[in-house]
Formats: sequence, C-alpha cells, structure tokens
Amino acid sequence: MVSAGEDAPLRERLRPAPELDARVKAFLEDQLGGVLPPDTRRGLDWYYDWVVLGDRSAEALRILGERDTRPDLPWLDIGSGLGTFVLLSALSGRRAVGVEPGDGELALAIERAAALPGGDPGAFSSGVGEALPYPDGSMGGALLHDVLEHVGDWRAVLGEARRVLAPGAPLYVKGPSYAVRFVEPHYRLPWLPMLPRPIARRYLRALGRDAGYFEHLGYRRRGEVLAELRRLGFGLEFPRRAKLHDPASVNRPWMRRAVELAGTPRGRPLLAVAEHLADSPLQSTIDVVAVRGAR
Repeated sequence: MVSAGEDAPLRERLRPAPELDARVKAFLEDQLGGVLPPDTRRGLDWYYDWVVLGDRSAEALRILGERDTRPDLPWLDIGSGLGTFVLLSALSGRRAVGVEPGDGELALAIERAAALPGGDPGAFSSGVGEALPYPDGSMGGALLHDVLEHVGDWRAVLGEARRVLAPGAPLYVKGPSYAVRFVEPHYRLPWLPMLPRPIARRYLRALGRDAGYFEHLGYRRRGEVLAELRRLGFGLEFPRRAKLHDPASVNRPWMRRAVELAGTPRGRPLLAVAEHLADSPLQSTIDVVAVRGAR
C-alpha cells in the first residue's frame, strides 16, 4: 500500500478533469456557498482541498491502514460524499466501498471513479447509515468522518457499523463534539457549546449565512458517543494519545513543539495531563478508533 504521507502525487491524481472539476466546484458552491465564509483560506477553496483532493481522507487512510487486520475484506466509508476516501484507498492499493444518501454526491463520486484509472464506479451504493446495504461481518474496516452530526439516528448508525464489521475490524469515528465546541466547524464561526437552536438560527441569519443548513445538524457530544461505542462492545483507542509520543505526526508547529516538550523530563507533568485529556469527554472533537470485539 502506498503511504498516506506520499500525498502530493495522489492529490493531483484525485483532481477531476476540467469539465468534471467545474461541475464538482459548482455543486459545492450550490451546497455550501451560503455556509462557508467567503475567505478563500477558510471557504470553498479550503473545502475543495480538504474534501475533494484528499487532505481529510489521508489521515483516515493512515489510521485504518495501521489497524488493518482483514485485508481480504473492503473498507466502508459511511457517508462517502464525493467519494474521495474510496478513490484514495484504491490509489493506495486498498479496496474500499462507499454508501451515500445524497443523489448529487453519489452521481459525482461515480463519475470520478469512472474517470480514474483503476477506479470502480460499482464501489458506490445509495443508502443511509441507519440501514446499510451490506451483509453482516462483510467489512474489514469502516469510516464515519463528519457524519454523525448529519444523521437522524446516530445510535442506529453506530449499531449498523458494528453489524457490518468483521470481528477485530476498526471503525474510525471523527467529528465535532458540541459539548465543548467554541467554533462551529461547518460555518467556521465562533460558537458557544450547545448554543440553543433558536438563538443559533438568529445568529446565523444576522451574519448573512444560510441558516437552513443548520436544520440538518445535530449536536453530538463526545462523551455520549464514546459511551454508546462501549455499550456496543467496541474497544476504544485514541489517535491523539499516540500523537503525544510522536511529534512528527503533529501538523501544527506550536502543537508539535508542545509534544516535543512533553517528551522531556521537564515536560512529564504536561504529558500526564495531556494523556488524561486525550481520553476524556472534554475535547472539541470526537476522534476515536473503535475496534469490534469477537462477539
């Protein structure tokens, strides 16, 4: 498998041909033009790089790849959107499939797969996370990336993910935790934790943002998601905890320096606190690898 770190050539291979690329960008403008800020560093240009060119998917590919105990079975991207994780997996030599309820996203993902050498348009299926169209134990890993806040019954989605996973297979769950969230990640605006929804609507409208998009967002909290995963019998691992011992894996310079300090005798108290926080509900992000048990 190609290392997820070798992402520069893969990014260019993921870039659609001009005509399809224009339609992908028009689709994003239609869906998110009133949501993301106009600033290109945080707006649609940023989102295009993050989602379409694989910046977001590269981390998930690495994390699942490190825990890949069933290479004979495909990975599943639940809420596969424009298909980037599935395509990046194929480019890296790992079979993956995706399920997506949105007709527009699904059609573009299939087109991208058809245009990509080695891509498989048949890897994508229409469906919802609450009723996955796959047999029990048929997946060697699964991904829920920025999905739980968009579904109606997030507990049912986790239960379905467990059903389709083979014993010992990992489920990577990542998304915002609104219990301690001070920036809303979709609108990229300052936010108060669990901001009452009527106030949130007025706040968004006052700033000229599309408040209709907010109606499809549910406040998920890290603590309740971790508790449900444990109830379902998953064993939990926390990628951020591993990063505390590997400064090279940390992207932000200031955070990398803090991790380097934590590895010194002088920084051991800082490391102990950071390890505790990495496991606690007091995080603004749900970031967990849940490994399905044998039963």
